[in-house]
Amino acid sequence: MCIRDSSWTQRTLYDVLGLSKGATTAEIKMAYYKLAQQLHPDKNPSTEAKEKFAEVSRAYETLGEDRTRKEYDLSQEQGHGFWGASTNEFDPPAEISIDFAEYMNASKDASKRGPRVTVNVTITLKEAVLGTAKKVTFLRQEYCRVCKGSKSAPGTGPSRCTHCNGRGTVIHRHGAMIGSKTCRVCSGKGMTIKCPCPECRGKGLEVKEVSENVTLPAGVDSGQEVIVPSLGHRAENGGLPGDLAVKVEVEEDKYFRRKGADLYSEHNLDVTQAVLGGFVYIKTIYGDVAVHLEKGVQPDDLYMLEHYGVRPQGRQFVKFLVGIPTRLTYRQRAVYKSLALCDNDPVEAEEQKPNYEKSGNQNQEGRSNLFNKDPGKHAGGSYFSNLKELSLIHI
Repeated sequence: MCIRDSSWTQRTLYDVLGLSKGATTAEIKMAYYKLAQQLHPDKNPSTEAKEKFAEVSRAYETLGEDRTRKEYDLSQEQGHGFWGASTNEFDPPAEISIDFAEYMNASKDASKRGPRVTVNVTITLKEAVLGTAKKVTFLRQEYCRVCKGSKSAPGTGPSRCTHCNGRGTVIHRHGAMIGSKTCRVCSGKGMTIKCPCPECRGKGLEVKEVSENVTLPAGVDSGQEVIVPSLGHRAENGGLPGDLAVKVEVEEDKYFRRKGADLYSEHNLDVTQAVLGGFVYIKTIYGDVAVHLEKGVQPDDLYMLEHYGVRPQGRQFVKFLVGIPTRLTYRQRAVYKSLALCDNDPVEAEEQKPNYEKSGNQNQEGRSNLFNKDPGKHAGGSYFSNLKELSLIHI
């Protein structure tokens, strides 16, 4: 509801339509059609536009017919304002409103999209990092298989609302107060269904269970939604379908932990691997990777693998866990005892070379001497020689 501006109401009806007093009937009709397209509440919802649309409609209501136009011209000559009889609801003449209603309702229906559908999908961490395709099943509104969305029984069709002439709205006026409201007969649709479809009861839609294949991109994370256009509910009156929103939930992984684009994991080392270093195979999302470790890896040390997290920038951080044996064989105890004796001179032990690196025969001989039942005989061996022998025993 709105109040007419005094400057607007003081103008003549010809001014309202942008015409001179000598305009022809065809010119009046064309001027009204043009202004109605610009000011109709469905296309321009502003308060000012509603007010002007009401004034334009009333101007055409008077000037569009010869009898009322003559009465208006006479009143102007006599110096009286003439706005016609006061009514609670009025509509533009049928020959104009029908064409305009078809234009506006077609635009309005085409702009309406169907509702969005949201489905939940659970994937593994590997699928989230690498990307995957999933088949999702859900309930969706589809066009009725009998009426194909027309809402009418077979052999019939919708008809134009006679109350609003198909516009979906009617102009309401009470004295100086003017506004528009939704037509109470057609509920703003502009059309009425006299013979509803018996299958969908005039709704034009029915709910069906459907399955769709969706692609989840690499790097998706829990809580994110992947939007797939036009796979949602179908729209009434031929509008565009809604979207399908796939809400992702990523399962916890027993080996990897994700933080943003980075992955974290743990890798077990035995004592000899930690002390001597060498090549180990690290498990990643993309497969096992050979990594060379320096000597002296400490418990809880972190090793970073570039580009092995969520690509392109993610990394993988590996924490090394050093396992200390709790049960030893006789030979292992003997080697550990000899290592304890070598601990008194680590520099000398580092400089000495193990015997088995020189030749295979010496290696066998060294092992034979090493595992002599008398642990005291190992006291003179090098630290790393004994440690490498220990690694062979662990193998």
